[in-house]
Amino acid sequence: MELRHLRSFVVLAEELHFGRAAARIPLAQPALSHQIKQLEREVGARLLDRGSSGVRLTQAGELFLPHARATLRQATQAVTAVREQISGITGMLRVGVFAHGAAELTTPVLQAFRAARPGVQLTVRELDFTQQTSELAEHRVDVALVRPPLADDRVRLTPLAMEPRVAVVPAGHPLAGAASVMVDDLLDDPVLAANPSEPRVWTDYWRMTDRRGGVAPREVGPDGIRTIPELLHAIAINDAVTTTAASLARYYPYPGVAYVPVADLDGCEVAIATRHGDGDPLVAFFVATARQLGRRLPELILGVPPRR
Repeated sequence: MELRHLRSFVVLAEELHFGRAAARIPLAQPALSHQIKQLEREVGARLLDRGSSGVRLTQAGELFLPHARATLRQATQAVTAVREQISGITGMLRVGVFAHGAAELTTPVLQAFRAARPGVQLTVRELDFTQQTSELAEHRVDVALVRPPLADDRVRLTPLAMEPRVAVVPAGHPLAGAASVMVDDLLDDPVLAANPSEPRVWTDYWRMTDRRGGVAPREVGPDGIRTIPELLHAIAINDAVTTTAASLARYYPYPGVAYVPVADLDGCEVAIATRHGDGDPLVAFFVATARQLGRRLPELILGVPPRR
């Protein structure tokens, strides 16, 4: 049974006139008459009486009409649902967020996406040190806010914003109260043992390995740390140091450690991670939304005007 036959029947049932119905569809009258006869053969009953007084629905036609309308309505809804899914208006988006994500930018990005795509089921999943790319590559999240550098050929990183990098030292460290320090002031201190599941390029970056002249740092503490709270606890009890994004101090104020600016250390990046070749329009829209808001990060955290 063809939808076009149902549409012709419904229009004819509303008009009760072949000429007007044919003009509405639009369709030639002989073609309309042929479609109705085909439909009646499929149904196995006469749906319309054609007499000198005009066209009227038979009892079978009266019974068939609401079902025909319901079928057309469901077909339209099905097409609309698919088109909305393809266009990114509906569906589901799972966002992975490492630690505090993009700092004060995280919530505005999520809220902006929600406001623009209210029909999308939006969920947020926290990622630990070992999951920044694996959860994405293995399809457990669809997009992620991460902290490069990360080495994974399965994902693509889109830079979002930059912010200063600071040192994290135990609260009792001689430099804990300093207004700022230099990298050389930190290189003799031990670092926490690296989690073997973390990307080496990521571990080396935060340990400032490129500034150590080939000398490996002294490692202390457990090697299974996966979260920021675990990291801060371990720094406090093992007298270790590391570096991190400056915004971490605002999100994780911990009495066992101090955050100290490092004067000669480059800033760190927050990025959006996506799978290579992912054509999901929801992912593309999330990335575009985040990039549009990314220029607001200095304004959000420092109160300075956004870039133009």
